[in-house]
Amino acid sequence: MPESQALEPAPSPDTPSHEPAYKRVSVAEQAKIFRLRHVEGFGIEAIADALDRSTETISRHLSAYDQPTVEHAKRLLESAAHPAAEVLVNQLESEDERIQQGAASKVLTAAGLMTTQHVQVGVQVVLGTPDTPVSYDPFAPKS
Repeated sequence: MPESQALEPAPSPDTPSHEPAYKRVSVAEQAKIFRLRHVEGFGIEAIADALDRSTETISRHLSAYDQPTVEHAKRLLESAAHPAAEVLVNQLESEDERIQQGAASKVLTAAGLMTTQHVQVGVQVVLGTPDTPVSYDPFAPKS
């Protein structure tokens, strides 16, 4: 057997010969890499294990965030837009009217057609009978 043939690696039985042994990192996966690193605090090895990627691949994609670009930010935003829209559509089609109203409110707010206002309401319950309250009644007339 010639020496050059002995040095060639044997093809893996798990990898078909017509497919490359790698797959591209999608935009959604890039967003996940960024989130795992900067939000969740994962290390490069942990991210590589979680996504079944090499540490070199993870490092390369994380280094892309060192040079922020508008185009890259737009791609990440677009990758998250579709799943967010699906969630809102599912909520709008929900059987529960409260969920439908909440989703409609989010859509209208995002479109700038509605603003939200927060109101705080407090309720005090005084226990006992009118003649003998168990606790202090702030609404009782002062004597």
